[in-house]
Parts: sequence; structure tokens; C-alpha cells
Amino acid sequence: MDYRLRLALFCPIVVIFLQLQATTANDRNIELNSFQALAIDDSWVDWDTLRLKKKTRMEMGLTGDVNIKQNLGNEQLVSLQIHKHDRENNRRGPLVFQTQKPFCKLVESLKSTYDGMVEASNLPKKFECPFPKNTYTYKDYVLDTNDLVKDIPNGDYIIEAVLKHNGKPVSVMLVDVTVSN
Repeated sequence: MDYRLRLALFCPIVVIFLQLQATTANDRNIELNSFQALAIDDSWVDWDTLRLKKKTRMEMGLTGDVNIKQNLGNEQLVSLQIHKHDRENNRRGPLVFQTQKPFCKLVESLKSTYDGMVEASNLPKKFECPFPKNTYTYKDYVLDTNDLVKDIPNGDYIIEAVLKHNGKPVSVMLVDVTVSN
């Protein structure tokens, strides 16, 4: 068979396959099972009325107040861990992702997310380090989770974000989610 004919037959099959893959990747669901924000050391953060709520299949909304009681800089670290959740035994499973970054460097790396949060809150328009202490109010900030779950296998997960000062946890956020098609 002539290579041009093979190419003409093969290309539409590849295009259809890629389109099906894109459709499948976008047809994801993230279910929020629980959200907890805990202050380990009350002199750093008071989570006050901050709540994370499911809005649509792929969106979660952040609403409420959080009181940052001390300026946050690169001296404070943010540790992020994602574990599979063994729901049957109600315990953490294997670690699937882990990172730790200085607070300001983390926020600077998430500039587009920060800019979106500014629109739905009283955060400072321009991020500067150290981040100033204040009570910040979020009103229906929509976190688009599409990019978060597109490459994650179906399953139950616990996401833990820990704010640390001098190596010790001062505040924790725990989010329990289920990712599915």
C-alpha cells in the first residue's frame, strides 16, 4: 500500500483517538468529602469562618474569613502532601505527591491563582514578601480543579497543606476528595 494512502487512512484515526482522549480527560469529577483548617499555634493563623464548598463537578468555592496574625515570609515553609486515602480502614495510604517550599516562593509560583483570588477577596492587589498580617475575606472564590485532576487516577485522596515556622507545624489544612470519571 502506498505510504500516502496509509497516511490518509491513519491520520483520521489518530485525530479521533486524540479527541476521545481529550474528552475523557475533561470529563472528570472531584467530590469534596471534607475540609478542615486547624490552627496548631493560635498566634499564627485563625481560620475563622473559611469554608471550601463544592460548586460544580469541577469547581470548588472558597468563602469566609481567615486571620493571618503574623507576617508570612520565606522563613515559613509550606509543606504539601497528597496521600491515597484508604477509606475502608479510614487511614492514609501511600504518599503520591510531596513538596515543600518557602511561603513567598510558593505564592510567587502560583501568580495566576493569586491574581484570581485577589478578585474575590481583600488580598493585597500586588503580592509582596513578607505577606502582611490581616483578616482576609474571600467571597465565592472559584477554584477550578480541572487542571488538578486531569492526570490523577480515580480514587480517594487526602491533601494536607502545612504551614511551618522553625520546622514546626503552626497551621494545617486537610482536604479529603474523591476523583472519578
